[in-house]
Amino acid sequence: MKNNIIEENNEKYTVVTLSDKREIKIRHPKGRDVRFMMSGGGQNVLFRLTSNLTCLSEEELENLDAKDCTMLLKEVSNFLA
Repeated sequence: MKNNIIEENNEKYTVVTLSDKREIKIRHPKGRDVRFMMSGGGQNVLFRLTSNLTCLSEEELENLDAKDCTMLLKEVSNFLA
């Protein structure tokens, strides 16, 4: 699957397509996002960061198909590698 990288308002985004064909933009994280992630603690840190970067609520992420949710979490974790 090919993801597109776009730029809007001086921010970079990776656009991923979910199984239902919806496109979700993931903002490329900045230092402020790392600080946000570090302040969260616990195992939900990646989930919270993904919610923050995609502008999807945690509830919306929870209600995605597992395959789609995992794809978004993996894409966000790749930014941190």
